[in-house]
Formats: sequence, structure tokens, C-alpha cells
Amino acid sequence: IYRSPQNSATRNQNFARLLQLERMVGDAFGTVALKILGSVASESRDLRRYFSTLKKPARINSYCGHPDFFSSNESDLRKQISALSNPSEFFLKNQARLDAEKPTGIHLRLGDYKNFENVYGKLTSKYFEKGLVESSHDDTNHELWVFSDEPEKAKEVLGWRFRHAYYVPNYPSARPLESMILLSKMRRKVLSNSTFSWWAAFLGYPEEESTVFPRPMFGKDGPIE
Repeated sequence: IYRSPQNSATRNQNFARLLQLERMVGDAFGTVALKILGSVASESRDLRRYFSTLKKPARINSYCGHPDFFSSNESDLRKQISALSNPSEFFLKNQARLDAEKPTGIHLRLGDYKNFENVYGKLTSKYFEKGLVESSHDDTNHELWVFSDEPEKAKEVLGWRFRHAYYVPNYPSARPLESMILLSKMRRKVLSNSTFSWWAAFLGYPEEESTVFPRPMFGKDGPIE
């Protein structure tokens, strides 16, 4: 029986599921995961104190969405993550366009968030409109770029106000890291309550930027716009 090879998108999805399973094991059995899998893994635990107990190098599988994890080497980490090897044609073309247009970036996280609005809340076009005001966005001088895991759905959510925005496509040949780096290069960002947004903000240089996040980020009622 001939079996066609998985495409890159399917492989990425399967790999993401494996990583999530490892994080869940880490939440329940942190020490066991470290000994058996050789990784520090967590889906929801705060690992900042745990990091200080590590005696030897370990693979990290966690969101690490706080600068306390790497306060001593922030600059080096930015350089390492941003130094793409073999960038795709998608990245090179969009980077050239970004340099020319100097756009404002928006990130709208959808996907599984749609099923957990009681945890993550629901960001609407109203939030992003307010965010553009806060970020000093100027329609006459700056383009709008929208990043999302579901670009077509994002068009529906954002509606008429954002009809002229460039919705960055998710090509199978492009890596999510490339989109994150593109977003990080924008001087004005209106972001979602997600780790993708957090890392895009971290990879940029906050002292030179205007970055807007929802607040609070999480909670049973979700973000307050």
C-alpha cells in the first residue's frame, strides 16, 4: 500500500501535539519528565523558581513568557532567535515590503482560543481600534499588517475598519517563526494575549516602540478592553 508522505503543515501539527503532551506530563510529573525525557516541560506551571534548581543543561519545553527566565542574556537571546537560517521566499519578500512601508502590526490569536473565551476572553475590532490610537498609528503614513493563525477568519472579526489591511498569509512553506520575526520588526504593535504576541514584543526593542497588550491578559472574564 502506497502511503503519501505527510506535508510540512501536518508534520508541524503533529509535532506541536507531541510538545503539548510533554508539557502536560511536565505539569503533573515535573521531576519524572526531567529524568526520563531530559526536559523541563510545563503547560501552566510557573517555572521561574524551578529554573534556579537546575544543575545541568536541559531542554526547555515551556512558554517562558517572562523576562525573569533570561534576564542575564536578553540581548544574546534576541540575536539567536532572530538570526534565521535559510529564510523562505515568503520571509524575504515580506521583509523587503516591511522595510519600505514601515507598517503597524496587529496580531489576532484565534484557533483554539475561540473555544475557551471564558479563559482567554474575546478580542474584538473595538480593542484593536483603541490600540491603534494608543500606538500612535497614522492611516495616512503607515500600512496595517494583520497576523493571525486564521487570516480569513480574522477578516470577519476585524470587519470594515480593517478592510484595507494586509492580512499576512500562512504559507505551508513558511515557518511561524518567520511571521513572529516580521511582527517583531514593527515599531507599532497592537497584540493579543498570546505567547506568539509576547515573544514578538520581546524580540523587538521596547524602548524604541509603541506596543499595546490587553489588560488583564487572562482571567475567568478574559481581557478587559
